[in-house]
Amino acid sequence: MLKMTEKKLAQLIRPAGYFNVKARRLKNLCHWLNKNGGIEELSSWTSEELRSALLEVNGIGPETADDILLYAFERPVFVIDTYTRRLVKRLSLISGGEDHEVLRTFFESALDLKPAIYNEYHALIVRHAKEKCCKDSNKGRYGKRSSDNVADCRHCQVELPIE
Repeated sequence: MLKMTEKKLAQLIRPAGYFNVKARRLKNLCHWLNKNGGIEELSSWTSEELRSALLEVNGIGPETADDILLYAFERPVFVIDTYTRRLVKRLSLISGGEDHEVLRTFFESALDLKPAIYNEYHALIVRHAKEKCCKDSNKGRYGKRSSDNVADCRHCQVELPIE
């Protein structure tokens, strides 16, 4: 990718959407990887060092840095994305305005520090959110309004324990 022009890279990733911006960001990441000795060299860095350095790369924010740490470097870092936020908000585990780090700590303190578990758990959240948990809380499953104007989340609601 380093030898490829940004225009050529943009053409290749066109189906991903925002391809021009993403091409520039991918090139930035590739230059950073190359400058720092590649994956093998960077693997010796601590997760905190890696995350801090990744956040300095133009175009990489907290979610992308965490994605890279989990999936490329196999570090136990839980990925907080739109799907995760949507699901835990619908389950009333959060109010919705929590900081990225607060949510990441919430998950990481509740799960074993194993990248395979984080990977699987996040993949299941993404799948559930894409297939079952609609974006618009005023619409029910499949984009239909429910009778009480609330998302139809009966398929994943859990009853409170009887006191």
